[in-house]
Amino acid sequence: TTSYSVTVTSPDQCSNSAQITITVNPTPSVNITATNTTICDGNSTTISASSSIPGSSFIWSTGDNSPSITVSPNSTTSYSVTVTSPDQCSNSAQITIIVNPLPSLSLSASDQEICQGENITIQAISNDPNATYLWSNGSNSNIIIDQPTVTTNYTVTVTSSDNCTNSAQVQVTVNQNPSVVIIPSSSSICLNQTATLQIQTNIPIA
Repeated sequence: TTSYSVTVTSPDQCSNSAQITITVNPTPSVNITATNTTICDGNSTTISASSSIPGSSFIWSTGDNSPSITVSPNSTTSYSVTVTSPDQCSNSAQITIIVNPLPSLSLSASDQEICQGENITIQAISNDPNATYLWSNGSNSNIIIDQPTVTTNYTVTVTSSDNCTNSAQVQVTVNQNPSVVIIPSSSSICLNQTATLQIQTNIPIA
């Protein structure tokens, strides 16, 4: 804050003076933070701004006017905020949120319908060569071989090197083997005699 004075002298050598004081209001300092500056696609993060001057107002590049905003960008995005003090002095700050993509994931099964006692092979395929896998049966390989006894859903979660995850599921239907019993009309016959064999099963016989 500074005072300025001026003295005015007329041609008749008469003079007078005046003074004015200019008040210099401080510019607010801005601090901007985020709960996470790196997120996975589909996730959100909260960005918060604070001012060194109480009573300041906030306006974000998104149009929001609260001190904190929650954003869910689908690509790396910079957000800026302008802080204005009660004396109408302003300052700005910016933060960049890095968005990592989810790993791609597809499943390939040797068969999706098997008979009881048969094996099934399922392979998980991702575009991240360093990805890790975790199956619902506890396996952590990208390929599993299993012998389910009932119809089973297999779920795998893939985690990328950026710690982003994606999941997929495949259902394998297990058909039960038919029961079969052979009932002879006689279990002991003589040479040249005949016996009738009857089949009992739990499935229709054509």
